[in-house]
Amino acid sequence: MRSNNFRAHNFKDLTGKKFGRLSVVKYYKTIKKNNTYKSIWKCVCKCGKIVFKKRDLLISEDTKSCGCLATELLIKRNYIHGMSNSATYESWKKMLQRCNNKKLIRYKDYGGRGIKVCKRWMKFENFFKDMGERPKELTIERIDNNKGYFPKNCKWATRQEQVNNQRRNVFLEFDMKKLTISQWAKEKNIPQSSLYFRLYYAKNKMNIEKALTEPVKK
Repeated sequence: MRSNNFRAHNFKDLTGKKFGRLSVVKYYKTIKKNNTYKSIWKCVCKCGKIVFKKRDLLISEDTKSCGCLATELLIKRNYIHGMSNSATYESWKKMLQRCNNKKLIRYKDYGGRGIKVCKRWMKFENFFKDMGERPKELTIERIDNNKGYFPKNCKWATRQEQVNNQRRNVFLEFDMKKLTISQWAKEKNIPQSSLYFRLYYAKNKMNIEKALTEPVKK
């Protein structure tokens, strides 16, 4: 059954039609913008993602997928450089996917919160020129986690450096130094669990200075 909006504006039924990778499932709703009515259609992409697209974008073929096609074409264009099996290329490819592929679970922590790859790095050759070959056991890291991927904000880092730079980390400032709880635990030779307990769970919670300096009872 079609809604009153659908009948009133006499939109051509697109149900079952295909546009690129998108298959139209059904009519969704109509919106009015600048005195013009536009119908919205529920579509399923070949990759499995559900999206809602305007009729004019589908008909004009400006939209051919949920966004996965653009990422794949970008990667394909850069396949000729001879490094497609290298660790550097793998890091570049995953960087693009985190910021562009909405189907990935980790997308919400990257593209989903506005983290983007700079225009220059959309081409692998430029990324390789700026970052060089990825050192063994290192991965790409953003210096400022609230900014995107661009030359001045990225470096090759160890896994521990990445863990220390995560947004969810709790930093403590003491004795003119700012470190994560895990870093302080290592420096002060205090079990990390004990430090968390002192700061957050003990009946008589300690301040930072006391938590970091009081000897641990055996």
